[in-house]
Amino acid sequence: MSSRTEISRFDDLKQHHIFIVNGQRFLFNAEDMLYMRIPATVAHELAEGTLSTEGAGYCREAVLLKGDTLPPEPPVFSFAPPSTLVLMLTYACNMDCRYCRQGEIPDIGDNEMSEAVAKQAIDWFLTRCGRERADIGFFGGEPLLKFSLMKELVAYASEKAAAQNLRIGFGLMTNGLALNEEVCRFFSQHRFEVSISFDGPAAVQDYNRPLKNGGPSHVVIEPKIRRLLQACPETKVRATVYPGTDLAGVYAEMRRIGFAACRVDKVSNSLLTQDERNDEKASVDDMIAYMESTAHDYLAAIKRRQAEKMQEIAFDDNFCEALRAALAAGDIFNLRRRRYFTCGTGRGLLTVAINGDVYACPRFLATPEYKLGSIYEPEIDNTEYRKSLPLHGEDCRKCWARFVCGGGCVVEHMGATGSMFRANGQTCRLRKRRLELGVFLACSLDRQDLAYLKQYGIV
Repeated sequence: MSSRTEISRFDDLKQHHIFIVNGQRFLFNAEDMLYMRIPATVAHELAEGTLSTEGAGYCREAVLLKGDTLPPEPPVFSFAPPSTLVLMLTYACNMDCRYCRQGEIPDIGDNEMSEAVAKQAIDWFLTRCGRERADIGFFGGEPLLKFSLMKELVAYASEKAAAQNLRIGFGLMTNGLALNEEVCRFFSQHRFEVSISFDGPAAVQDYNRPLKNGGPSHVVIEPKIRRLLQACPETKVRATVYPGTDLAGVYAEMRRIGFAACRVDKVSNSLLTQDERNDEKASVDDMIAYMESTAHDYLAAIKRRQAEKMQEIAFDDNFCEALRAALAAGDIFNLRRRRYFTCGTGRGLLTVAINGDVYACPRFLATPEYKLGSIYEPEIDNTEYRKSLPLHGEDCRKCWARFVCGGGCVVEHMGATGSMFRANGQTCRLRKRRLELGVFLACSLDRQDLAYLKQYGIV
């Protein structure tokens, strides 16, 4: 008869997470970021808090390798200088999107950035950029309302960067309404990284993102997007959805228009008043149900070598990101690649408001108390953004997915809980289920499957 041992005696089983996908049980080790499919008997023993010697041996040999390769102490971070600057050219917009309050944020008389402030911001940034490449993004409101200023700033920043032997790149987020031949040529000439906010089929786009007069926007913007894609085929698209949206229809419309991939996000409450709040739980329920169905279809398409179906599903950029994250986490040669931050907010990425105030990212402009400093001051205070959520976040440091996730969006957290260091539960639920489905797929793929995916550039 096998003996039973308390789990606490097994350091390599610490903070394990058991979950089910498609009737199969999986174990994820939070510390090592390794995972495996486990038999029901082992899952039952883990749930009871003890393991038979056979179960413990199974876990040790299969995946839960006690690691001398992991750092014994939390790392001491060495932060690089900022490499990306976002300029809020205007708070004005030519549309009236139902879920956006970006243009109404600041309580100031003017709503457009002057040329003097913009050039001062560029000078301020380039003197602090200690890398070989600098990137400048244009945001709003709708930044193309200030296209003349944008052209002037691109020329100015390019000249300044060349004098410092810096490579420079440009990008923007736009609703697409002001696109025309001149704009598209300009983007192509300067190799802009362009992102479009567009929500999909006419019924969805016209409801979510009407024109200022309340009229439909899809019929106006779609041909403009097609013109842009001819000039800039790598243009990205992001759709924002309310509960009940037909997600399959959103992806199908984006493919029909000609995008290479699409990201979908739920309407965020971070900028909305209490009366305007969106039911984030319902949105997450919809997205999880869609992902679960997608995961099963995707696996079947890979196993059957159905290239067209596989690439159709891979159009979902969020989903492929989860699979890549799972494969990277499960690589025993990458145990040191813990993710301590989700993005560069407040460190590698800074945003300048129209009056020269510096913020961590554009979405923080709703909260003046999060101001970091000014372009007219020698230093900014980004101390809070140097804290890793997986190490300092009240919820994140106890989460099994922390070192794969990196902590998530601090603005999402702040909008839901009032603190960057307390998690938005619905956003976390979505991110964790994505990772679970990525683990399910990763455990279901063999070497031939992975080679097949690499053939199409999916992993």
